[in-house]
Formats: sequence, C-alpha cells, structure tokens
Amino acid sequence: MQFRWTQTALRTLWWWTLDGKDAAAIAAHLGCARQTVQAMQRQLGLRLLQERQFWTNKEKAILRQDYSEMPTLELAKKLKRSPCSIYEMAAQLNVKKSHAFLSSLGRAKLSREGAPFRFRLGQAPWNKGLRHPKGWAPGRMAETQFKKGNIPQTWLPIGTISVDTEGYRRIKVREPREGEPSGTGNPKSWPLLHHWIWEQHHGPIPAGYKIAFKNQDRGNCDVTNLELLPEAEMMRRNSVHNLPQELARVIQLAGALRRKLRGIHEKGFGDAL
Repeated sequence: MQFRWTQTALRTLWWWTLDGKDAAAIAAHLGCARQTVQAMQRQLGLRLLQERQFWTNKEKAILRQDYSEMPTLELAKKLKRSPCSIYEMAAQLNVKKSHAFLSSLGRAKLSREGAPFRFRLGQAPWNKGLRHPKGWAPGRMAETQFKKGNIPQTWLPIGTISVDTEGYRRIKVREPREGEPSGTGNPKSWPLLHHWIWEQHHGPIPAGYKIAFKNQDRGNCDVTNLELLPEAEMMRRNSVHNLPQELARVIQLAGALRRKLRGIHEKGFGDAL
C-alpha cells in the first residue's frame, strides 16, 4: 500500500531531517519504507540542505599544512570529513603530496606480504597449454558449478509486476539482453506499468507529454485512471504551490538560506559559519 504524505508527515520529515535524524529513524516513526523517506527528501531538496558542509578558513589552513606529508585517511579523520572531500579541496587549493611522501608510499606498497607471490613478467601458470577431459572437476567443483539450464532464484517470469524504489509499478515484458541490467532498473525489460497499459490502449506516448494518475494514486494503473498531459501541465501540478502553504513557505525559506550561505562562502567568510 502506498504511503500517503499528509501535512503532519511532511512537517515531521522536514524538521527531523534538519535535526540530523537518518532516513531509517524517520521511516520507523512515520510507519513507511526508508526508500519512501529518501525519495521525498530528494524531491524537497532536504538531503542537499542537510549534507552541505562548507570549508572554514581554519580547515583550509590545516589542509595546506598537513596534506603534503600526511596520509589522506588520517587527515580525513582529523578534519572529520570524507577522503573524497579532502581530495576535492586539495585540488581547489592546488595542494599536492610531496615527492618524499609519494616515494615512501611506493616503497610501502612493494613491501606488502602479497608481493612475493604475484606473477612476474614472463612467468607462466602451471596449467598453461593443458587440456582436461570433458566433465573434469576436482574436489567438490562439480557440486557447486552452475548446471546447464540453471535458473537463478531471483529470476521472475514475463508478466510479473513489481514496485520500484519510487513507488511506481513496473511490468516485465522480456528477458534482459546481454550487457543490460537484470532488475527493474532496466526500463526496456521492466517498463512502467501505467506507460505500458496506456500504450496498449492508445499507442506510443507523444514527445513532450506525460502519463498522469487522475486520483494521484500510483498503485491504480487502470486505463480509466490515466490521462495524457503536456509536460508543462505536469510541472504545474507538481510545483511547490500545490503543497500545504506552511510547508511551501518553509521550502522557500530553505532556498533563500542556501543562497545566503553560498554567498557568504564565496566571499571567503567561512569561519563565520
């Protein structure tokens, strides 16, 4: 059953996210799936607001001082940031590892325990050129090998209907081809059910148009509940103005806050944050 976002649920989502609660805790409180919470957070821009962390001038000074001689993981722990964040800021500040540090790092890699056991240039494996008889399988290999015609436990027959992470229903219309993903993330094998039903009755969806649910229920894919709308009309329906007035005002204030913080950061007043 699809979770219905009431004004109270949206208000809880907003304040709990800003308070640092994770999606699992919010989902448990609201009685819905974690993916449902994460999808609404992305739609409202809450994850961006929660996760954005500006660099202060003090942090940049520490990075300039320690980056050249300190391992990145150690520096990341010191600044309580991710290694990717350290690398990105180092690139912006044009700070690099010293030649001495890189040389010592290279020697450390060569001295690892596994190095003596690696294949060397020109070394041939023991079974090079050998042919084994048909059906040869030492030990328990034959018991654990995939049998011809084996069907994986995750396989689903054509016609199966499944719900994706966004709450939309999808239908399997064919087996995935070589190189394609095997799950519902493959739109060619698993198209949206309401799109597929519309096309069965009315033909292909014209460019610049979307299929909408008349009663806003994604679970009701009956053709009588579907309508063809221009993309502009779909955008108007899904705009912030259709949310409760109180929540719409909070979203607008959050946008203004993000712009203000961005302006402060660009002027170089990071320590004020």
